[in-house]
Amino acid sequence: MPGKKKVEGINKNCFVITPIGEEGTEIRKRSDQVLKHVISPVAHECGYKPIRADKIPEPGIITSQIIQHIAEDPMVVADLSGRNANVFYELALRHALKMPVIQLIGKGEKIPFDVASTRIIALDHTDLDSVEEAKKEMVKQIKAAEKPNFQPESPISVAIELKSLQSSELPQDKLLGDLLSSLQDIQKSVYKCERKLSNPTEILPPEYIAHVTRRLNKERIQPSVIRAVVHIITELEDITSALAKKPSAQLRERLNMARKRLDEMSHYVMRDIEP
Repeated sequence: MPGKKKVEGINKNCFVITPIGEEGTEIRKRSDQVLKHVISPVAHECGYKPIRADKIPEPGIITSQIIQHIAEDPMVVADLSGRNANVFYELALRHALKMPVIQLIGKGEKIPFDVASTRIIALDHTDLDSVEEAKKEMVKQIKAAEKPNFQPESPISVAIELKSLQSSELPQDKLLGDLLSSLQDIQKSVYKCERKLSNPTEILPPEYIAHVTRRLNKERIQPSVIRAVVHIITELEDITSALAKKPSAQLRERLNMARKRLDEMSHYVMRDIEP
């Protein structure tokens, strides 16, 4: 009977790892709203009782209780918004135990590289459409995690398996471990490039523009030269903005060519200027 199933299921705990903050802070307000309007409805729909650290009813040492919930509760939801250190510590414990965890993050926030390869649900708790999409994806992931053959994957479990492969005496396992290690190195390099491209100031530092501009303010520079340099700087800004939105090899090539022209122009300008 449907009613009986719901009564039995509600005894299962779903521990919520989240930044809580002090009473009255924006962090607490957001945490309460996400718990009330996103996590709790999904947990109840799937037959779980949501529990957050500050709402644990039993007396005892709070740290021990948190670790116990992380180690024993069949389901965990972790909100990575704000890059809270406690959240990532608790998430790492769950990962090490190879137990199911549903990960959330505020929409638009940068996903840390260490968990970038795992499934993370982006959520804007102030947008009703975003809330509904996140809730549907949470239900989908919880149901998938409940299947008998489900094997949770995390950066820790992958690292352990990789180490095991590399230490194996079987040539094929060792080769596979080396290949996977190389792929991880490539992934790290790509991630670093994407982070740099997402911040135009790292590609074209303001100090560099300021330096060129100061040189251009010298009296002996022709107005046509100033216009040419300004045109190149404007082009660089347009390219870096486009790269931040959608990186491509063609845009990177244009960026390199424009920077080269600016460097050449700078040398031309400085040739006639005393230090």
